[in-house]
Amino acid sequence: MRRCTYTYYPGCALHSSAKEKEYDISAGLVREELDIKLREIEGWICSGASSAHSTSYLLSVASPAHELQTTEQMRLPLMIGSDTYLSCLKYAAHIERKRARLGGIGPWLG
Repeated sequence: MRRCTYTYYPGCALHSSAKEKEYDISAGLVREELDIKLREIEGWICSGASSAHSTSYLLSVASPAHELQTTEQMRLPLMIGSDTYLSCLKYAAHIERKRARLGGIGPWLG
């Protein structure tokens, strides 16, 4: 079997929640069995998946959009360990496509 490499967004919850840590351990065992290598996104930032949407619309879209932009630069598929964050990424990608006619959300990211 050929080794696969993915970019990986661990997220804040993975480092702070016991439930998420157990998930990471079990997912790690599966990755080892399938010979999957992960390259953590360098300089990843907290997505704010649990609270950003209630405090700032811009933050709730810009944070995941930044990670998508970084992942695209790494030119590897992305593996995500959080269903909540997956939802945030999908929403940010949707907004990016929707706003592409207006110059995208890249200018928001600085």
